[in-house]
Amino acid sequence: MKQDKILSFSIVLLLLLSGKSWSQSNMNFGVNAATGSKWFLPNGKRGLGASVEYVDMLLKHGTIRVNLGYDWFERRFPGVSETKKQDSIRVLGINGYNISFIPIRIGYQHFLFKDAAFVYAETGIARLITRYSNADSRDLFTYALGTGYRFPIKAQQYLQLSFTYNYNRLNKFRNLNYFAFRTAYGLGFRKENK
Repeated sequence: MKQDKILSFSIVLLLLLSGKSWSQSNMNFGVNAATGSKWFLPNGKRGLGASVEYVDMLLKHGTIRVNLGYDWFERRFPGVSETKKQDSIRVLGINGYNISFIPIRIGYQHFLFKDAAFVYAETGIARLITRYSNADSRDLFTYALGTGYRFPIKAQQYLQLSFTYNYNRLNKFRNLNYFAFRTAYGLGFRKENK
């Protein structure tokens, strides 16, 4: 199954990164609230999600990051009534009434102020899952651009707030893009350089 391949790819990537000899790493677990952009009609449809991020120091102010998430949008298109699902099939080519994304992305994160304020960019694949038809489920090209801030709680622990623009290419005519606000709890750990 494609979901198994995606999960296997992410686990292997995380294991490879964890074996590097960089000096500091961290992992955070978070939940997010999302809303569709103008390309994710109708505007303002809300979603919920959760994700895990692994971040490893690459440069003095830069890190490599891996993100595995899940975002769910109920009644995304065409609105309230499931009886109108044919509208979404006609416009999008899929039954967009109740859809989910499982994005797996790798990217670069750069700290602008100490180890607190940062910006990042990621790219990868997102598994699109539709509730009513397995035939509509597919892998999409995805990227994300975001910014965030870390608030230290105590040694090697922090609260992280971030805002992300998520791009998902459905086909050459349509994208399913959305914005997400994420709150996460993070744990840092230091590794000895080998």
